[in-house]
Amino acid sequence: MKKCKVPFTVLDQTKQCNYDFSCLGTGKYKGPDGCEVDYLYGDNILFLKSSEHAHACPYRAHFNNRQMCLCPTKFNCYSQRQDEDAIFKQCKMCEETWRNYHDFLSDPYISLAGYQVNFEALEAGFFLFNHSCHNTLAIPAEAFTHLYDGPIFKERATGTDKCPGYCLDKCQLDPCPAECECAYVREVLQIVEKWPKGGLSSLK
Repeated sequence: MKKCKVPFTVLDQTKQCNYDFSCLGTGKYKGPDGCEVDYLYGDNILFLKSSEHAHACPYRAHFNNRQMCLCPTKFNCYSQRQDEDAIFKQCKMCEETWRNYHDFLSDPYISLAGYQVNFEALEAGFFLFNHSCHNTLAIPAEAFTHLYDGPIFKERATGTDKCPGYCLDKCQLDPCPAECECAYVREVLQIVEKWPKGGLSSLK
């Protein structure tokens, strides 16, 4: 089985595994793991082919007549293998590639530099990142907006007395205090800017 590179931040969320990640082909558990994946659902759930609870795993749960896996590490590896040929972003200067947004945001050599707003379609605006090779990478905001699950206001305050004008300055990353439709994108900026940095750990 090919190795998958799992960010330390993801491994840190999987401290309750008692089997050394046997379901990934590693570890001490030698029996049938029964955790073969049927399909991926949402941003953190794997539905399994087996309906039997093969062994006690803290990340395995029952849903109706199905078994599902909530293990962040297994989800990360499965997502990578589903998209082995996909590339989230490639640096045109040094040709460094990132397979998914987790790897990209966790890369200590990536830093958020600014935000270029698109008032016609907010998610079509660009988040700007600096890479250690001295290149600036532009990624559409829609690649990260799923990270935010808070309120989204329906009205825009742009051009009114309530608008602090942050969206007009592509380097202004502060959260917007206005109850404005555009404000949620700036909340996403805060999530991206504060994303934990760390290396990658290889699992077979």
